[in-house]
Amino acid sequence: GRDRPDIHRVAAFTDEPGKSFASGHTTFAVVLFGCLFFILLHYLSSVWSKTLVGFVAVGLIFLTMFSRVLLGVHYPSDTLGGLLWG
Repeated sequence: GRDRPDIHRVAAFTDEPGKSFASGHTTFAVVLFGCLFFILLHYLSSVWSKTLVGFVAVGLIFLTMFSRVLLGVHYPSDTLGGLLWG
């Protein structure tokens, strides 16, 4: 129930509704990319391709976390909470 940060926010996101903790975008990214990763594991045969898909999934999750902090709508701990919740 923590309020969103009010400093260093991008102007387009000044009226972002809701509370800050935990980041819903990060939670959704973890669930989406995690599920896609596990679905693709079934279809991929080589260890190299499975590892690559895993790194891409983790990279997209961390890019989502970074973007939420960069836009100024979440604290870093909010995105970490969303990561753990997802």
